[in-house]
Amino acid sequence: MKKTISIVILTILFVQTVFAQNSEKPKSSPKLSYVGQLSAGVLGGDETSRVLHVKNGISFTNHFYATIGLGIERYYSAQYMPIFFDFRYNVLNRKTTPFVSVSSGYLQPLVSNSYYSNNKGGFTGGAKIGVSHFFSEHVGLETSLGYRYSKVERQDIYYAWDLIYNPYTTEYNMNRFELSVGLIFK
Repeated sequence: MKKTISIVILTILFVQTVFAQNSEKPKSSPKLSYVGQLSAGVLGGDETSRVLHVKNGISFTNHFYATIGLGIERYYSAQYMPIFFDFRYNVLNRKTTPFVSVSSGYLQPLVSNSYYSNNKGGFTGGAKIGVSHFFSEHVGLETSLGYRYSKVERQDIYYAWDLIYNPYTTEYNMNRFELSVGLIFK
């Protein structure tokens, strides 16, 4: 499993690097260009867990990015894949710039049914502030701190002598902070 994940991540990084090198535009006119991000971090709050996100999208200007992303997160002993849109505004037009970002999406459970419970997806959204620094024209590093809200449901089922007793649904409303570090390719 780790080998497969490593191969997928290396492939994504290779593709992002190739697209970033081929997307050079004249500096005089801001046009659409490719933006890719790979970030890892920690979600804290009710429960602490690791997070990994891959985002691909478009830079409309040097200030505004719109990306769609996928990731892996854990909430209350269940793994979820967030599918989300992220909108980012870079405050300055320099190599090092602060930024503000908002995201919204859906948490899809990776394992929805088990013997004792049924995990259901739900809404996720949040906002971040951070700083990015580009080492070259196409590759940069970012760090950010933000707030995340997530709402998921789980139906727990209790069995006794092959009979189902008291299935009930629990709704989790989670308010969490997110600390992340990532690479940017454009």
